Amino acid sequence: MKKISVLASALFLAAIFSCTAFALPGVSFDAGVAMPIPTGSFSDAVETGIGVGADAFFGLPMIPIKVGGHVAYNRFDKKGSGSDTFSMIEILPSVRYSIFSLPIAQLYAQLGVGYYYFGSSLSGFESQNKLGFNIGAGVSAMFTPTMSFFAMPLYNIVTTEGDNSSYLSVNIGLKF
Repeated sequence: MKKISVLASALFLAAIFSCTAFALPGVSFDAGVAMPIPTGSFSDAVETGIGVGADAFFGLPMIPIKVGGHVAYNRFDKKGSGSDTFSMIEILPSVRYSIFSLPIAQLYAQLGVGYYYFGSSLSGFESQNKLGFNIGAGVSAMFTPTMSFFAMPLYNIVTTEGDNSSYLSVNIGLKF
């Protein structure tokens, strides 16, 4: 229940922030869905998951760098029998660099470092707060004057005990 409350609060704040994105020059907001694909030893324990996320960035028109943040919730099912799940909440201050930008399309790179909340429904598993980072590239294409479609894969590495947990999060959604 606590995870649902945190997610609902984050999405509520994102919705409020998106309303102000149209009023502030240089502010962009995007929201979307994700398909997190576990890699490395993390893929031995969990299946490909589902997720939701949002980004908010601020930048000046003539400078190709924007600063902001990335918030996401991902859920993975445990491999094998049973209904056990793993969940990850990401809160990462991020930097976005515009590699190529036209009025109707943009190619950019993104780097974030921050907080990952790692939880599970497994009995005996204690939730953990971990440091991690993500890196990726994205592309957006305008389809209305105020809205663009985006696709952005982000590779996430979370410092966990023993071996790092890593996954590739393939994100698609709308940018305002």
